[in-house]
Amino acid sequence: MQTKNRDTDHQGLDPSRQLFGSLHQPHALFLRTQCGETTGTNRRYELSTNASDGSPIIHSNKTGQWFTLGWTDIIDMAIEAGIDNAGKK
Repeated sequence: MQTKNRDTDHQGLDPSRQLFGSLHQPHALFLRTQCGETTGTNRRYELSTNASDGSPIIHSNKTGQWFTLGWTDIIDMAIEAGIDNAGKK
C-alpha cells in the first residue's frame, strides 16, 4: 500500500485535481467517536468517526479546523484510484 507523506504542505496541489471532503470551522459540532491521534513534524491530528454513519472526521490541533469525508467521496476516490480496473494494483 502506498501512503502519502503527511509532512508535506498540501497548499500547492494541482488546481485541476478534484478535491474530496469538506473543511469545517473550529467550533463545528459533530456527534463522533474518537479513534486515536497521529502526529507529524509540528502537526497533531485527532482521528474520529461520525457516530451516525461511521465516516472519517479529522481535527487539526494546529488550526482547530475539522475535515470530514463522506462515503460517497470515498467511493469516488476508490473509482479514481482504479478499483474497477481488473488486474491493476
